[in-house]
Amino acid sequence: MEEPPEPPPPPSLQFLYTGVDPNTGGDCYYWSSVPGGLDAWNAANDPAVITITTSFPECTAVPTIVIDLFGWEVFRSWPLAAPDPLMSPEVSGVTGVPTWITATPAGDIVEDVVLPDGRTLQVRGRVVVLSVDWGDGTWSNHLPDDAVTPGAVQHTYTTKTCTPEERGERRGGLCHPSLEAYPITLVYTWEGEYRVLPDAAWTLLGTLDRTTTIEYDIDEIIGVLNG
Repeated sequence: MEEPPEPPPPPSLQFLYTGVDPNTGGDCYYWSSVPGGLDAWNAANDPAVITITTSFPECTAVPTIVIDLFGWEVFRSWPLAAPDPLMSPEVSGVTGVPTWITATPAGDIVEDVVLPDGRTLQVRGRVVVLSVDWGDGTWSNHLPDDAVTPGAVQHTYTTKTCTPEERGERRGGLCHPSLEAYPITLVYTWEGEYRVLPDAAWTLLGTLDRTTTIEYDIDEIIGVLNG
């Protein structure tokens, strides 16, 4: 008669986590077989493992996982893109003529993270608003895809920018009183969301802004009468 097979070994408690003990309300540490915590098998982590396990008591029960905090940490860890604009006209604009901004929208970011209790947390980041401060006191807000279409994100300047020398030479107040170029600031507002799979409903985490500022000169065209 064959002997029954040996039961599989229990999962290795390789990863160290910290949390709040649900019974005492104090900080504590606990071990898990689920990746995502401090890897105790990596010798480089030995000092941190020693510090944590000697500074805090071991948890009397696995802490309640605060899902939104996990999601927020993932969202904040991403290198969220700032706008990368193209100007038209490219080098400098002209008073009375629309200046266009085009930009390729940043794509969505999605990452799956295994929680200490084994569930899968899915986090998503996407650009929901493109805001433009045109530098002359004018703001405009757009959908991110608007910047793909030439002319959809535009502004017409009425005052030329000048160097200090030009301001001293010109008459009639045609120069901006202080600016040599308009500081145009573009802002992507990234929205973070999460869900615990297989749940299909997304929960809002919050937003983070990423900013680009460029200096943009505005000239003017002066008609000359001949004859």
